[in-house]
Amino acid sequence: MNQITATVYVPAKAASGVTVNGKALSEADHVTVLKMDKGKAVLKGGPREYRITLN
Repeated sequence: MNQITATVYVPAKAASGVTVNGKALSEADHVTVLKMDKGKAVLKGGPREYRITLN
């Protein structure tokens, strides 16, 4: 079975300013921070529905 993932670039000054489904990225299920890149948080997530919020 193939595992589907997505890489998402979110405009953010710091990963700490991003929440996923109401949780800080460090506590978010099924989402990891790959890196910060030129003012964007680069996130990787599996096949789920996510609500990403910038603070």
